[in-house]
Amino acid sequence: MGVAGSNYGYSLLWVLVVAVFMRFVLVSLIGRYQLCNQHGEGVLDGLVVAEVEFIDEESSRAFDPPAWFGREVTDEVAYGNANLSERDAPPPR
Repeated sequence: MGVAGSNYGYSLLWVLVVAVFMRFVLVSLIGRYQLCNQHGEGVLDGLVVAEVEFIDEESSRAFDPPAWFGREVTDEVAYGNANLSERDAPPPR
């Protein structure tokens, strides 16, 4: 009497090997292309998001951002990573 599933050990191993290979191939192929809109431009061209992290709240209040930082977008849902990944153009300014 064997361990449950012992008859499928090699099959499961090959499934794992094929899955890892497919992930490598797909990620390698997809990673070579930039997502573009219908005009051939990168969908987020021109968008620059600067992120600054502080060790405490006092440091954040003392921070004087440079002029090129633009406006604060921390609480704007449109600038979240999930939303940016699904857009076909940068969020409106």
